[in-house]
Amino acid sequence: MIEIVSRGEVAVATIRHRKANAMDLELCEAIERRFAELAASPARAVVLTGHGGIFSAGADLVRALEAAAKE
Repeated sequence: MIEIVSRGEVAVATIRHRKANAMDLELCEAIERRFAELAASPARAVVLTGHGGIFSAGADLVRALEAAAKE
């Protein structure tokens, strides 16, 4: 879901999550975990990018509405 490639002191984290990298709870938790892992690495900077031609479509509203309907 989050691919990390180290380039010296820079880590490039690429989001590869479903269609258009839409942000949902699962993705946000994965980003948090991966950044925590990077804290112990020699990386001094992190570039967060998306795969393909898009960074992120924003919040995954379909999944948010589904979760709200279950409550």
